[in-house]
Amino acid sequence: MFEFDGGTIDMDLGERAFIRAVDELDDAHIDVGLFEGEPDHPDSEYNVVQIGAVHEFGTKPDTVPKIQERSYLRSTADEQREVYVKKMNRLAERIQKKKGKVSAISLMQAVGEKMASDVRRKITKLKEPDISDATKARKGSTNPLIDTGHLRASIRSLIVVGKSEKKTPRGG
Repeated sequence: MFEFDGGTIDMDLGERAFIRAVDELDDAHIDVGLFEGEPDHPDSEYNVVQIGAVHEFGTKPDTVPKIQERSYLRSTADEQREVYVKKMNRLAERIQKKKGKVSAISLMQAVGEKMASDVRRKITKLKEPDISDATKARKGSTNPLIDTGHLRASIRSLIVVGKSEKKTPRGG
């Protein structure tokens, strides 16, 4: 666009779109994990958020059965923090290069899905602390966090802009 007022030409070289894209990010963040409203776990009286919290933080020492902490969310965030910071910086650079012609929210959704995928991968690979022989026999598996796969499949990301949520598709 350009405006001519008799002596000055104002040409927009994409700055306005860039400013809109940056403004779109101003009040946005990525949440990754388990969210209320997920279907109940098929083999439990507890929902997947409750089950996930017990595994992430463990139970109190006097709780029966005692379940040890098996962090999959916090540990992934800690291990991948630098990767995510670099991805977010590249996101900002891409928005700048495209002069705002690319949706900041869609780029954030891609970063959020990468984060959720990393958490699902962590659940698959986690081996410690080990589970009891009785639990192994009951489950038929040695993976502490995978029984039916419901917990892993329920991990997703949300892009929160102000008070609205943009859900990413489920991973597997």
